[in-house]
Amino acid sequence: MTAARQVAEATLHNLTAPPQTVSPELVRRAIQELGGLTAALDGSDPALRAQLYQELGIQGTYDPHGRIVVVRADLGRPIERVGGGT
Repeated sequence: MTAARQVAEATLHNLTAPPQTVSPELVRRAIQELGGLTAALDGSDPALRAQLYQELGIQGTYDPHGRIVVVRADLGRPIERVGGGT
């Protein structure tokens, strides 16, 4: 089974599963399974990246005193489009 299929099956399972707390470890593992996602995002156009975050319901707020970014994601938000046709 490929990593992409495992991610897709986990996503499908999570759509029907009751809500759960997402741990930092779970997020790290999901990003690792997706491959070079962080590198692709780092090298992407900032305007396109902002649009992606908006469409996914991801919001970040920078705290200059603590020098951290607090990230919120609306995981229950339906995705309106997925890209090109099959």
